Amino acid sequence: MCPVMSFAAAILYYNYSNGFNVLSLFADWLKLICFNFPFAFFTRLFFIQPLVRSIFKVLFRKDIAAHTAPEQMSKENVVKAA
Repeated sequence: MCPVMSFAAAILYYNYSNGFNVLSLFADWLKLICFNFPFAFFTRLFFIQPLVRSIFKVLFRKDIAAHTAPEQMSKENVVKAA
C-alpha cells in the first residue's frame, strides 16, 4: 500500500516545469517510500490493528462466543476423562 500511494504522490507532485525524467521520478518515489514507510508501518502496528480488533470483538461478540464454546467443552471433556 505504501509504495503504491507514494508512487501516486510522486506522479502528482512531480516538477513538470523542468521536463519529464524517469530517473528523477524514480528517485522521488524512493525518497517518498523512505519517508512514509516507517510512519505507515508503526501506525498500523500500534494504533490501527488494535482499534480494528477491538471493534470487531464488539461487533461479533456472539459469533466469537459461539465459536469458542464447543472448543472449551471438548477441552473440559478431555480433562474430565483423564
